[in-house]
Amino acid sequence: MAEDKPWRVVGFDTFAREEYGLGSFATREEAMAAARAQLAIIARNQPRDVAGSLQDDVAVVSPEGESVAIDPA
Repeated sequence: MAEDKPWRVVGFDTFAREEYGLGSFATREEAMAAARAQLAIIARNQPRDVAGSLQDDVAVVSPEGESVAIDPA
């Protein structure tokens, strides 16, 4: 059942075009907080204002498998 599966946070490397795991969480709120924290790290390490820079994407995946991209804004 979906209740037994965790919420997951995944990143997507826009240069390598590869997905990578960022953690599993018991609740949506925990997953969203982790996703936002990861976006803050990405914003510092991969600033969008640098010409030609690529920035990784982050998404939260529900226990049912639905993926929701997290907006960095």
